[in-house]
Amino acid sequence: MPRVRVKGIKLSGNYLEVLIEGEDYTTMSPLLTYILQDPEVEFATFDMDHPLLRNITLKVKTKGKDPLAVLEEAVNRILGDIDSIEKGLMQQLGGSGAEAKEGR
Repeated sequence: MPRVRVKGIKLSGNYLEVLIEGEDYTTMSPLLTYILQDPEVEFATFDMDHPLLRNITLKVKTKGKDPLAVLEEAVNRILGDIDSIEKGLMQQLGGSGAEAKEGR
């Protein structure tokens, strides 16, 4: 699996534009959903050059909040939800979750 690279960042006040290489809709759609849950977000979208190139430009405009903070908070909420799902699965399967984390 190729590594994701953040190639360019344009930050101007409450506007952020990030070029992300090596990703597609699978990762960006949930990220966009979490970003848009923030009431301080005025506008958020992403564009993909071409599916085979896997280059995405993420754009976020806020009502005044630091857009980098919005992005970081969205990522942290996603990771928290993934951890909750993992814990729930491990409880149902009778494991502690440590085994799954070692496999990451």
